[in-house]
Amino acid sequence: MLETNSSGYARLAGLDKRPKGDAERRRGIIALYQQGRPIAEIAARMGVSQALVSKIASEEGINRRNFRRRA
Repeated sequence: MLETNSSGYARLAGLDKRPKGDAERRRGIIALYQQGRPIAEIAARMGVSQALVSKIASEEGINRRNFRRRA
């Protein structure tokens, strides 16, 4: 029996892989994030998940929260 996951079915059907994102989209996400836009709004405008917005911001070292270290 052939074992596959959901991406395996896409390969069997001959579908192309989804794009991981391009530099232009990434720059747009970063610009909106730096403007202080809500993550949900950025995700909707850019057509990506909220998780991707947060991931890109983290990768870029952008942090809008003021965390205080506990003693």
